[in-house]
Amino acid sequence: MSQTRNRLPKRGRPLDSSPLNKTEKKHKDAEAETYCTIFQEVILEGEEGQDAAFCEGQCQSWIHRKCSGLTSQAFEKICESDDKYMCPYCLLSMQNCELKELRNIVKSLSEKLNQLTGSPPPANASKKETVQTVSTPESNTDIVMNDTSNDIAATVTSLINEEREKEKRKLNVIVHNLPECDDPDPSNRKSHDISKTSSIVDKYLSVPTTITQAIRIGKKREKPRLLKITFNSSQEKAAVLRSCTKLRKSYVPEDVRRIYITPDLTPKEQELNKTLRSQLAEKNKNDPENSPCLLVGGDFNFPDISWQDGYAHINPSPTYGTDANKLLVDTINDHGLEQLISVPTRGNNILDLILCSHPSLISNVEITPGISDHDAILYCFELPNKPLSDKIDHPIYLYHKGNMEGVKSDILDFQLQFLSSNPYSNDVESNWNNFKQAINNAITSHIPQKPPQSRSNLPWITPSIKRLMNRRTCLYRKAKSLQTEKAWNDYCILRNKITNCIRNAHTKYQTNLFNKNEKTNHKNFWKYIKNIRKDQHGIPPLNENGNTINSSKEKATVLNNKFQSVFTQENTTDIPNCDSTPHPIIPDIAVSCDGVQNLLETLDPSKASRPDNIPTRILKFCAKEIAPILTAIFIQSLTSRHIPNDWLKANITPVFKKGDRSNTNIYRPISLISVCCKILEHIMYHHIAEHLNTNNICDQILENLPFGHKETFWEN
Repeated sequence: MSQTRNRLPKRGRPLDSSPLNKTEKKHKDAEAETYCTIFQEVILEGEEGQDAAFCEGQCQSWIHRKCSGLTSQAFEKICESDDKYMCPYCLLSMQNCELKELRNIVKSLSEKLNQLTGSPPPANASKKETVQTVSTPESNTDIVMNDTSNDIAATVTSLINEEREKEKRKLNVIVHNLPECDDPDPSNRKSHDISKTSSIVDKYLSVPTTITQAIRIGKKREKPRLLKITFNSSQEKAAVLRSCTKLRKSYVPEDVRRIYITPDLTPKEQELNKTLRSQLAEKNKNDPENSPCLLVGGDFNFPDISWQDGYAHINPSPTYGTDANKLLVDTINDHGLEQLISVPTRGNNILDLILCSHPSLISNVEITPGISDHDAILYCFELPNKPLSDKIDHPIYLYHKGNMEGVKSDILDFQLQFLSSNPYSNDVESNWNNFKQAINNAITSHIPQKPPQSRSNLPWITPSIKRLMNRRTCLYRKAKSLQTEKAWNDYCILRNKITNCIRNAHTKYQTNLFNKNEKTNHKNFWKYIKNIRKDQHGIPPLNENGNTINSSKEKATVLNNKFQSVFTQENTTDIPNCDSTPHPIIPDIAVSCDGVQNLLETLDPSKASRPDNIPTRILKFCAKEIAPILTAIFIQSLTSRHIPNDWLKANITPVFKKGDRSNTNIYRPISLISVCCKILEHIMYHHIAEHLNTNNICDQILENLPFGHKETFWEN
């Protein structure tokens, strides 16, 4: 009771009266004595310090304000509030019961999860949890407080919040790239978004819907903001999401084709979706035909198999019978394994074997004395790194969609301008840069291009198979939605048809790889072999002076320094002077326009672009227009004794030979220089060779060489 005689707490009532309504205030019966539950003292009406509140929990009793720990402000709020008041002991007891129920639910769910996944129960499942007990004054009931109650409560709260987020979004979808209306009136903009979305859904998706709300998300910017659409029912939302792929069809206008519709995901679903996308992107970097790397080692105890150069030869009358030995050899061959031990491991026999499907991953194989009668085998096994990105670093030109005649016309215009402007008045570098710029401008103007893409696609998957696969996806979604036998039968029939088509296409592709009539068949063959290999692609970590080098830039620097160190640096300051020679003097090199044109027309258009980025296909197709320009540049280069800087550059590829892959000494460089520079080299080589053969100079030199050095002369 409060100090005012006629004022009681809103939730207060005498013990012998009926429960009060939430909005009522009644005075305690003066004749009945009411006791405080905690200290068993009589609550005196109208006395100072006798404020009391009635607990509507389990105890159903009166408690002094001071005994319950309530402040004056809290007591006043209880008097004015319609909420229930519970004493600390009843509140703690109720929370403990709820926590017990939550623990039982979590425990049962955990047991079901372990049964489904086959995972063993936690190691500490049988241990008793640490508990704390608190006794109430009126009973001996112990209130259990688990140390993990906070974690359980947090988990339950998170799940409840997630369900609330899903409930708020169950009728929503997100529309991307829908143009916004510039009307300053928000209601007009909202009407425009609803009408535009409805027309797209009705016209292209053929789904009757009723849109109840449309909201733009985020601040207005250059790109259209995301549009949150709310449908009238979940069935309409599901139908729209099932049919939204129709917006990608070719008959749909291009501005509508840029629009796509996605579900309205909760923050947790967005994070999960982001994680799945990153995992999928990481997985897609791997080879599509990802096969496992098999490594088997141990004591096989087959002394009658001799391993010569990695091949198995069964000796006559083997100890364990021919069938057992043949079974081991067939198993090794069937799984594509290679045996790497060639030294006896016990006596004169090779009993301990190391079998691996990727032998290039094993290095430094050594045989050392063991603790038994068998020798021990020590080797290094390099775990396959993630395949290096096979992404192309230059744009891909679509020549079959381009205007090649337009390219030829632009180059012809540049040729006339180049020859009429007296090119010999400029230096070689300027003329070359102008020519290269003209080629690039012509290609950019008339040849479309696409951005580089990963080379992980399967070449035997034809466009017709891709269309069937898209149709299969639609049938699967339809069958999953309808759940009818006919829909599932249609999906299964098409799925089996696609499987047979892919197998037949793969077999046909493999057969064509061995077709000798194909001129470029060897290139496709080795490309296919590279894709199905699981060895390390590119350069593995290198060992330089005891340091391991992992970054690509450092690897390139180390290999470049190694390649430079093995080349001879000629001393150009001390060149011997030949006063006289018994041989005729070589005439000046003559460069003709017809000869340059013939060399350009014999180029292979499939060759890759070199450091100057001039496609070989353009050089061949426009040979007649380009020949006069290159002829002038070649003559000027020979006359001035200078060559363009692009001709001094080369794309160098390190090629592994044999041995330890981390050793920089076993790599050999392969250089790709400018095609135009190679044409000039060919002209010079042909001129020198013709002079030597015409005057029999080679025969005279060979006569003076000692025996055994003639082959070396021709090789050099």
